[in-house]
Amino acid sequence: MDAATAGMGDPSKDAAVLVRQSVVLPKEGSTYEGVVAVDETVGVDTKFIFMFPKLGSIAVSLTSPSAKRFDLNSPEYQEYNSTKTIQFAFNTAEVGDWTYNIEHTAPALVKQVVTVSVRSHPQGYKEPVRVRAWVNRLNAVYPLKTVIYAEVTRGYTPVLYANVTAYVERPLSQDRVTLQLRDNGAGSDNEADDGVYSAYFTTMNSNDRYSVDVRAETKPGMAMFKIGGGSGVAFATPGAMEPVRKVPAPKMNRATNAGSFVVTNYTSGQDPYPPSRIIDLLVISYDQDAKVVTLEWTEPGEDLDYGKVTGYDIRVGQSFDEVSAGFDSSSKATLLEVITPLGAGNRIQAKVKVNGLNDTLLTFAVRAIDAAGHYGEPSNVVSSAAFELEDLGLNGSQIAAIVGGCVAGTVLIVGIVAFLAYKLKHAASAGKVAASPRI
Repeated sequence: MDAATAGMGDPSKDAAVLVRQSVVLPKEGSTYEGVVAVDETVGVDTKFIFMFPKLGSIAVSLTSPSAKRFDLNSPEYQEYNSTKTIQFAFNTAEVGDWTYNIEHTAPALVKQVVTVSVRSHPQGYKEPVRVRAWVNRLNAVYPLKTVIYAEVTRGYTPVLYANVTAYVERPLSQDRVTLQLRDNGAGSDNEADDGVYSAYFTTMNSNDRYSVDVRAETKPGMAMFKIGGGSGVAFATPGAMEPVRKVPAPKMNRATNAGSFVVTNYTSGQDPYPPSRIIDLLVISYDQDAKVVTLEWTEPGEDLDYGKVTGYDIRVGQSFDEVSAGFDSSSKATLLEVITPLGAGNRIQAKVKVNGLNDTLLTFAVRAIDAAGHYGEPSNVVSSAAFELEDLGLNGSQIAAIVGGCVAGTVLIVGIVAFLAYKLKHAASAGKVAASPRI
């Protein structure tokens, strides 16, 4: 929710901020073209706002999804000299992609910074997607971990697989730091697929104030609304929790401000942040003839979940304790090929040769290494046990029969216990329960 509208009336009717950004036009004649999606949940009382410097001058035009052009001659165009603002106002904006073009027209200025903002109100009773962003600490005492969060929802419904980016304005620097926020349960993210995206901020450069803007966008066929599930009372009431469904989300843009934070105790030249712990290591295949196990995980960063690590340390053992409690003393895995890190947030694989090991149970763990030689914590431990039924020469139907038999046996035991409890209860109510004889 935009800070300017927070707490005023019904928040479901507040304007959604579709775009909030600064555009740099380096010299006269330079232009910038941007695109913003007006989705089906908004479009009412839509304003495209462009603010420029006091001595500046710009020309702005819009093109609607149906290719209609709007400029200074259009009735929707308004210019306010006192505030150096150009605005296009629409009672109802057409749904689809709008293009805006900005041109630098001030010969006296070498550079202009133009602030672009697009706001739109909900259509009728439709709940729009909104973004709420914040930082976990207002006073960041270096090197405490600073986390930027953004929640993307439609009402109480999380939006999954959105592209969420934070832009951090640093002092003593003209370049913003761009952070990809993720909802994958790794690094700074507490839970995957809950609509809350996050990332650590580790690239401080001085003791000063830092400000954060966040943008979220979705693409058709990728983003999803997560419907169902539940918590609290729903979990305590049998049958009350709706099964989780994922429904396609429309293309949309949203933006907000996460506020600012102040860094203290910063000292340059330090590298206090190791790579984050890997928490989603998986065994995805086991070629028993070749004695090769394929592992996969989400990459952490050079500093927590930012940047690219230098390499990985993979260990193999014959028990869970061997590679969890005794990671450093467990055997280093033999790799079929060198692992080339791709960067934080990417999925990566490693093929491990397990010749000479008793493959009744093979366990694996991995940790990342950065350029300074810092190690991340060892990952979750996984094993090849998931593939052991194949070692017995069983086909899919036989495996299914074994699993089905186990389930049926469990159901039978539960039924017997329930029947005995029922008989005991009724016997007690009739005064027929005698003391159990000692044996």
